[in-house]
Amino acid sequence: MTKSKSKFKGILKSAALGFAVILCSAFFPANAAVALAENFEGESALSNTYRIEINKDTTGNSNSSIVTKGDEFTVPVGVYQSPTAGEHVIGTSLTSNITTSKVEVFYANGDLVKTISGVADSSALQNQTFIADRIGSYKITYTVVENGTTYTYDYSVICEADEANFEFKGNDSNLIPSVYDTVLSASLEGENKNKDIKIPLPSVVDEDGEEILTSADSQYYILDANGSGIPSIENSKNCFVYISLTNGNDIVSIQGEAGDYYIDGDTLVQNATELNNQEYKLTYTFYQLNENGRTFITSTSRTFTVRNGYYYTNSSKETSGYSLVSDWATSVPNSAVVGVEVSLPAVTVTTSATNSPSSEAVEAYYEVSVNKMVNGRYDDPVTSEVYDSEKHTFKAVEEGSYQIVYTIRDFYGNTVEDSFYLDNVRDNQSARVYM
Repeated sequence: MTKSKSKFKGILKSAALGFAVILCSAFFPANAAVALAENFEGESALSNTYRIEINKDTTGNSNSSIVTKGDEFTVPVGVYQSPTAGEHVIGTSLTSNITTSKVEVFYANGDLVKTISGVADSSALQNQTFIADRIGSYKITYTVVENGTTYTYDYSVICEADEANFEFKGNDSNLIPSVYDTVLSASLEGENKNKDIKIPLPSVVDEDGEEILTSADSQYYILDANGSGIPSIENSKNCFVYISLTNGNDIVSIQGEAGDYYIDGDTLVQNATELNNQEYKLTYTFYQLNENGRTFITSTSRTFTVRNGYYYTNSSKETSGYSLVSDWATSVPNSAVVGVEVSLPAVTVTTSATNSPSSEAVEAYYEVSVNKMVNGRYDDPVTSEVYDSEKHTFKAVEEGSYQIVYTIRDFYGNTVEDSFYLDNVRDNQSARVYM
């Protein structure tokens, strides 16, 4: 798994002061609201309006704060001001006129984090906090119902990561070949002929290894860093990944939409002479969004070179192509116990010693299948029962002997198989007789 790390700090950690004047259309006719704006000025206007003040400030104009993941955030005190009910601290005890008074903290997906209501002593509201432990937006909603009319005010808290890393999936079928051989690509058949380079979407994780973005959040992986592709700051993630191509031009560019991105193989082959020996760098840049715009957090990159002929079956370089040779990248387990996970090895893949270039590493991915021995033959497929593809682990559900088979493929469709065996898997929890 590949990581790229950069450390940054939140821009603002204390609650910004805010002020809201609420004129509810359900309470006032439209012309009455206009009359208020025209006829009341200064202190007179404040004393004759229904409003919610945050931290009792009537001059501030901010309604959000930025914190770092893990910070304990103090909920700003909200005060409801009414010409009829007077001053009421939101979240305290109800009155004959005020039948609802509460402060609610929500995460972006709608999860309720905290509710403040029915507090007898208003001074206790000075120390109401919550832990911002998830990246994204929190919304603090202040709600008052007076004489059947509802008044609300929303305050936003943006939670950023303290560190961020890119992590590429360890076994991804979307391969970026180190060399795009246009002669070899053009010589192939079917889906491998003039094959597109599918752009993988790495995950972004915070300092605790928790995911901020994954390929499932494809709308936050964009190609246009300066235009309409940038998500709004109101989105639940408050961040995005910009994907760019160094040396990209009118001929070679990233295409696609909504995370399904690719570099067109036909274009590379058709312009092989002009593009020969050109190196391209695919760069992923992670930004977080805030009131001041976007903030750079970290970046990582992958490179590939276009070659008009590179891989050959032998040193005479008469025929394009090569064969795969695989080896285990990590240790191979030789035993297992029923119900206990066993980590399976990764693989390395090279061209063969007779190819040109010889024994050169190539990018590949693999699929794992598992067969259980029955009557002396490994012909009982049990992959779905014992293999976890996400964790790349084996866990037997019953005793026996198992064959672990890897089918390994590279970008050009070359295939090789490798396997090992876990024999005599036992259940250590089997019944025992005690005397």
